[in-house]
Amino acid sequence: MDCVAAKRFTAEEWKLANVLTTTAAEAERQVAEHIQAESIRVKEEADEQTRRAHSEVDWRFKQRLIDIQHWRDELSLKFVEINNEVDAELIYRKRLENALASSQHILEIDSQIVVLRDCRVGVDLVHDEPQKNLILEMKIVEGIQQVLSRTIEFTTEQVRIMRKTAYNLDKDLRDKDSALEIDRFAYTLNVHRSEVKAQCGICINEQSNVNEQDWEEFTMRNKLNAQKAINASLQLRTQIDSLLRQSAEDIQKQICDTNLAFENRIRELIAVKENLQAQHSQISVNIREIEGVICSMNKGFDEKKGGVALAETRLNIRGQRPNIEMVKDSVQRGLILELHGLNEAMGKINTKILQTKNVLRNLLRNQLELEDAINVKLNSIGIDEAKVMVLRRSINVQEY
Repeated sequence: MDCVAAKRFTAEEWKLANVLTTTAAEAERQVAEHIQAESIRVKEEADEQTRRAHSEVDWRFKQRLIDIQHWRDELSLKFVEINNEVDAELIYRKRLENALASSQHILEIDSQIVVLRDCRVGVDLVHDEPQKNLILEMKIVEGIQQVLSRTIEFTTEQVRIMRKTAYNLDKDLRDKDSALEIDRFAYTLNVHRSEVKAQCGICINEQSNVNEQDWEEFTMRNKLNAQKAINASLQLRTQIDSLLRQSAEDIQKQICDTNLAFENRIRELIAVKENLQAQHSQISVNIREIEGVICSMNKGFDEKKGGVALAETRLNIRGQRPNIEMVKDSVQRGLILELHGLNEAMGKINTKILQTKNVLRNLLRNQLELEDAINVKLNSIGIDEAKVMVLRRSINVQEY
């Protein structure tokens, strides 16, 4: 078989081909060595980065657990405080309710006294000082009842607010307990634990839109709301102490003033009754004297009537003078003046007679009224002394 003639290379070409092959192999070997060194460096850097990231995550776990535990302890203290404050507020509300019931008892007694005093008769059915003090006492008690009722409403609302705040605290505490349990478990995990495995379907970037600042602000807000509710409750309880003390003092003072007014009134009634009895005999003397004056004035009036008749007769006769003789002379003027003077005197006497008769009628009426007034005063004394004061002594004011 004949060999096909092949291209012949020169010795220089052969040497060049060997050099190129060797150079290419050397270049590839250097690239391989470089890649190998670079891969080792990248692996070591990745290992170091992983170690640092793991250490940093562990440190952050520790700090997070410390933060959660700290706020959990703070909220737990507030939870205990606010529950204690709710119990205290309920006790204060009971005190208010007792004070309200006691004031209602006072109002009932005062209402009975008003009914009793309405049984007074005649002029003694008067809006006197005891009645004024009694009405003032009822107004004071009613005013205090309104304040007590409003304060009970405020207390009930404050209890509701604190219970709501306690509920929020309890919910936050339970959430933080769950977070502590979860983070403690997550902190103890390592690559050798059976629970560690690749998770699918987890959104690494956005699992929650709440950041640490939001979380801390939320927790702080719960704590501040609890402290605010506690402070409001403490202030309200201080006000309740002051209200109950001041209410008891105001009611007690007015009760003392009313009792003193009744005691003075009873003494006054007794004195008036004795004075009426003395006046009864004096009026009898005055009646006799007035009757004598009326008799004397009637006699004088009758005398003046004769003088008037005489003057009128003379004037009538002189009125018959003829023509020019019908002159208004001094006699005519004198008769007219005399007639006017007599009529004026009779008018005055008649006025005085009427006035004196009115006085006599008043005296006679007063004589009868005095007899009734004495019985009226006895009736009033019996009501105020024997009935009202017994009820007044049954009033007992306490500072609840």
